[in-house]
Amino acid sequence: TKSTSSPATGNVTKGNERLVGVFDVVVNGEAVRTTSFKVAINLGTMTDAMISNSRLKNFTTGEALGGPNTVSTTDYTANAVTYEGTSTFTDTIDFPVGTTKVAVYVDLSDDVAGNDTIQVGIADADTDLVAKGITSNDTVTATPAATAVNSNVLTVKAGALAATTLTTPALRNLVKGSTDFVWAEMNLSAAGSGEDV
Repeated sequence: TKSTSSPATGNVTKGNERLVGVFDVVVNGEAVRTTSFKVAINLGTMTDAMISNSRLKNFTTGEALGGPNTVSTTDYTANAVTYEGTSTFTDTIDFPVGTTKVAVYVDLSDDVAGNDTIQVGIADADTDLVAKGITSNDTVTATPAATAVNSNVLTVKAGALAATTLTTPALRNLVKGSTDFVWAEMNLSAAGSGEDV
């Protein structure tokens, strides 16, 4: 499922190791081992040269789980949704019983156009995740089988900071030699920024 830790719909900036989605992998019964974990990617107008080094990490611990991988920009359709790219991780990943937050990171090139968008997902869990029980060695079929699980859509923006002069303090005279005088008050906003500034 899409994790509540996934970045909210909003902005992301160009650069390396940009967090683009977090998924909760929920394991019941026995620990499982995946040998293939496919992430589907809606790329907007990006090309394969603009996105690279996809990685999976444990969001909670920061432990590397898979990658870095290339991103294939061959269209992939599953559950009536077409994605412009995929990244398949064939690393062996062990998931204990409980919930593991799997974070997806990518590098976004400086050539990515502003206002382009990116969204990652698990398009078809029952075929995109190849898993077996670690104890039983039985095949585990991931769910949901008929529904894509997508992160929020992120819009590529540059870092930005807007300054606005406030109306206080009002225009007035100043006594020569005054100290600790407030000359101006300003509001600084990074609301339209792709990253914290």
